Amino acid sequence: MRNLRLLTVVGSLACGFASSALAGAGSLNATMTPLGTNVTYSIASPVMDTYVGYAITFGNTGGNTINNISLTVTARATDGAESVVLFNESQYLPSVCTKTAPNVFTCNVGQ
Repeated sequence: MRNLRLLTVVGSLACGFASSALAGAGSLNATMTPLGTNVTYSIASPVMDTYVGYAITFGNTGGNTINNISLTVTARATDGAESVVLFNESQYLPSVCTKTAPNVFTCNVGQ
């Protein structure tokens, strides 16, 4: 079984945004950009670990303040036989983020 690992995790393969906003809150815009697009594959044996990374940027596109912004990122491989795990999260995850599963992390961005 191959391991697909995240080298630099500022973002991931799939993400969801949750904001505890009430009426009149700002409008949140998010963009996810791969840090690289070149992927090289090898023969099946020995297994090759693949590392991917994404940068997520977001901002308030409205005029009002948005409070309690929380971002949850779930990484998945398109091949169900491959596992996805965060790589060295203590080094690559920002301090506002916490690993909640081998392939999931949540960031409490705040305001």
